[in-house]
Amino acid sequence: MKINQVLGLLTLILIGFSISTIPTGCANIVPPLGGPKDTLPPVLVNVNPADSTLGFTGKKIILNFNEYVQLENIQKNLIVTPTPKVNPTIEQKLKTITITLRDTLEENTTYTIDFGRAIKDLNEGNPYPNY
Repeated sequence: MKINQVLGLLTLILIGFSISTIPTGCANIVPPLGGPKDTLPPVLVNVNPADSTLGFTGKKIILNFNEYVQLENIQKNLIVTPTPKVNPTIEQKLKTITITLRDTLEENTTYTIDFGRAIKDLNEGNPYPNY
């Protein structure tokens, strides 16, 4: 009878030890740290047609950036000179801004399109320097 009591006690101790070593919960769920804060503005990778193109007769100007961009208050910030009769349409998708000219460009005339601070990166809203 004593052997049975000893074996029973050892079994209880073994079971108790086994239960105490089993983790009581899963890993804590926390969002990823995300790395350092984005402080750099988007970088213009290319423009089609290139800046200072002569004799441009197309209808679209495409700006490609190195990161996702957004347009903020484009109607307030956009300045086109000389002022066209019909304002261009501006579309933003992912890393690209497309300007569609809806008015005919005059010959031998230099046009400028100024976005002010309307172009910003998507993550932190860092503005692209005046363009």
